[in-house]
Amino acid sequence: MAKKPKRKTQNHSQDNTAEKRTGMAPTPYTQSTETSTSRALRSTTTKTSSSSKAKGAISIEQASTSKSNRSTTATKLKFFCVVEKESTSFPVDILDSETVGDLKKAIKEAKKSKLDEFDADKLTLKIIPGSATKNELPNLADTSLEELDDELQKLSTYFVHGTEESRIRIIVKPPQQVEEPSKKFKSDLLLDVIEKEGLAEKAIVKENHERVPYLSNLSSKELIFVLRNIGTTAIGGNYYRILSKTAAGLQMTPFQDLDLISSPSEEELPVTSMSDLFVRQAFKELYDEITDKFNEDGDKDGDEEAPEKKIIVTGTADIGKSSFLVYFAIRLLATSSKDDPPIIIMQRKEDSKCFAFGGLETVREGDLEYFEPFLGLVNTWYLVDSSPNPILPKARTIFAVSPKTLYSDTGMYKEVVKKVNWTYYMAPWDIDELKACRNQVRAFNKVPEVLVEDLFKLIGGMPRYVLRRPEQELCGERNERSLIEAKDAGYCLFQKAIDNIQDRVKLSQYIEQNKVSLHFSSCLLHHWPTKNHDMFELKWASEHIMEKIVEAANNNTWHQILKRLVDGTAGEEKGVMFELYVRRIMRRGSCSFQARSLTGGKGITVTIPPNPETTSFYKLEEGAEPGTIWIPICKTFACVDILEATNNLFQVTMAKNHGINGDKFTKLLKNLQDAKWIRSSEEANLIFIVPLSISEEYTEQNYLKEHRHVDDKPPKLLQDIKQYVIGIDLVSDMKALRKIVNRSATYAKTTRLL
Repeated sequence: MAKKPKRKTQNHSQDNTAEKRTGMAPTPYTQSTETSTSRALRSTTTKTSSSSKAKGAISIEQASTSKSNRSTTATKLKFFCVVEKESTSFPVDILDSETVGDLKKAIKEAKKSKLDEFDADKLTLKIIPGSATKNELPNLADTSLEELDDELQKLSTYFVHGTEESRIRIIVKPPQQVEEPSKKFKSDLLLDVIEKEGLAEKAIVKENHERVPYLSNLSSKELIFVLRNIGTTAIGGNYYRILSKTAAGLQMTPFQDLDLISSPSEEELPVTSMSDLFVRQAFKELYDEITDKFNEDGDKDGDEEAPEKKIIVTGTADIGKSSFLVYFAIRLLATSSKDDPPIIIMQRKEDSKCFAFGGLETVREGDLEYFEPFLGLVNTWYLVDSSPNPILPKARTIFAVSPKTLYSDTGMYKEVVKKVNWTYYMAPWDIDELKACRNQVRAFNKVPEVLVEDLFKLIGGMPRYVLRRPEQELCGERNERSLIEAKDAGYCLFQKAIDNIQDRVKLSQYIEQNKVSLHFSSCLLHHWPTKNHDMFELKWASEHIMEKIVEAANNNTWHQILKRLVDGTAGEEKGVMFELYVRRIMRRGSCSFQARSLTGGKGITVTIPPNPETTSFYKLEEGAEPGTIWIPICKTFACVDILEATNNLFQVTMAKNHGINGDKFTKLLKNLQDAKWIRSSEEANLIFIVPLSISEEYTEQNYLKEHRHVDDKPPKLLQDIKQYVIGIDLVSDMKALRKIVNRSATYAKTTRLL
């Protein structure tokens, strides 16, 4: 049997007002002034599960020890800025106490000759990686660059103390000014092309005594004859041209078995800027679902906008939505018939630039306006990567867009959301996907698996930060220092988000998914899809993130959270707010609850000891000390939120009906038996933690089979489980916290007067 872990004591200042009556946690302890990055990376949990202590692991204690304490005085930063499509840079000096909006104004002032016609707030600023050379700038993938997008945010939240000693390089992108060709010019150009290809008899008709192009009369092959004369040829090292070459080499490949796509001659693919593309299972399933639905008969060219053949693919930022478009195009080109080749129009991210594919042979590029006639055809595929000016043509359309863009203050996707009936929420990555990607993508082989596990534990399933950022840092010799820097690179943005939650207004914005805070809130809260991917629920990115928020929140913040839960102003975020408050209670302990039985029999008393030791785990350990708290990381234990050794299993919910996945719960019970926590399922207590307002009406919860159908005859293993409910008195807790807040405010006022 493994050694019992030693209990670690945390010095929480105790304020037990209403503690035993309501289960309210003590007053938060005084915050440390230790360096934010090193503090966050030093400890993901009170204890690290032994399953992550592999040989050669970079301990969380090692990370960021070289960082100095954040300065309390303003520091001058020097930016070297280059306007997009220009080759020379210009310097801008500014204090880190200034905001992103102030930096935009300073940049405009320093480059009046180029930027004077634009409003400063319309400029887009993106940080250039320190390792990029001048020659590499034109080929940098736009999606790999971090954007300074919150105009109210201080620069100190983006650039930690010590950054002033290095060169900070910025790409400045003015707003696009597209000179749209006149309708007559486009029509005349298309008429000339149709006549040149000898297709005038089929594709030119007369309307009101004028000759008008009518492409609907042409076959796929004839349309490609026309397409190859539109725009310009995509040549040379063009990222998008490589898609057709890659597809040509995969024509006989069974895509259902394909987990990795590699470009010929190791040329870089668009979006990823790598020669390998890892294929998520979600990509395969969504491709099949889209093609099956979009290829159904029933649409004619006269149908208004064909809304049933459009889809919005969204979800947490940086999980592969843009990469899915690349996969979709390659697979569609590779598997299409030579007699009926597809036409695909791909619109580049945040740009009007498009790349048009006519089967495997034709690749053209140009502004969107030149390809609009093809978007008027219901059989054209239109793949849109976060367009700044989305349109709704008749073509089969896939919008890949983040929540930040989808719900932008500009309202640019308002009509799209209103008219497109199908929204698909893509899930964040799990640890198994990240490990598989690390093993298969050659560039990621250099990232140690233990580092992948550590970062996943810290920030959740976002491959850009778990794999890509560390890989970019590990370009030279791999040693302890480089591994620490690689971990810092993956964690940096998340640390900035955590730093910001010291401000209770910011924390509230993050939890509410406020539009101005979506850049950082997506680091803290992830969109997890429901079973059919048509809706989502917010979940914390990781146990570590939740713990950091619990640490950062003060009594004022907790009071505001409880107030919103009580008065009903909390929206879709109410679940994560309630979970956060329950975690506070569990973390601080020193409370007891009466749990009412849902399955007959007597209730039980659940006692949480003071400052219980807390462990995040992939695998349960033997010999767990009773009263310790265990938080699951992997999907195996997704049917419960918290375990209290050795037999209390907690599910935190605000839903009156919260069915339990029977298969996952059965696996959990077997894991508990293997780890010798319980001898049989009769010893396990499944305890639902809900608001007191619904606890009295709470009934025994069903076990669910596949497709969330109720299991009318669950196995004996599940029938033997005893179910209970605990009600958290949010109203009493809110009142007690209000007294503490008022008392603190009175004391502070008196102190100032003295």
